[in-house]
Amino acid sequence: MKGQATIESAIIISMMFIILVLFFLTLSNRLAATHERRSAELLQDVSFIAFSEIELAMRAEDGYTRDFSLVKSLRGRDYNLTLINASDIGTGNFSEIKIEYFEEPKLTYVQAVRRNVSGVLNKGMNHIEKRGHFICLNRGECP
Repeated sequence: MKGQATIESAIIISMMFIILVLFFLTLSNRLAATHERRSAELLQDVSFIAFSEIELAMRAEDGYTRDFSLVKSLRGRDYNLTLINASDIGTGNFSEIKIEYFEEPKLTYVQAVRRNVSGVLNKGMNHIEKRGHFICLNRGECP
C-alpha cells in the first residue's frame, strides 16, 4: 500500500509540473505576441504622422511649408524610414512610406500615399512644402 501511494503521489506531482510548464509556455507566447503587436502599432503610429503631414500639405494652398518631427527611436528600438516614389515602385499611382525595425523581430509597415510626393523622410526634424501639385519632403529643389 505504501508503494502505491508513493507512485500515485509521483504521478500527481509530475502531472502538476507538466501543467505548470504548459501554463508558463502559453503565458510566454501571449506576452511575445502582445509585444509584437505593440511594436507593429508603433510603426503604424509613425507612419500615420508622416501620412497626415503629407495629406495636410496636399489640401493646403500652393506655397505651404511646415516643419514636423518624427521620433528617433521607438521604445529604444532603432527603425528605418523610407519614402518610395511612385516612379521607383513602377505603379505610377501612389508612393509609399515604408517603416521597418532593424532588430528581431523584424517588422515592416507600408503606407500608401499620393503619387506626387518626393524627397526623403528623416527621423527627427522634417520639412514639407507644396509647390504646385507636388509635395516635397526635405528637398531644396521641388519638381
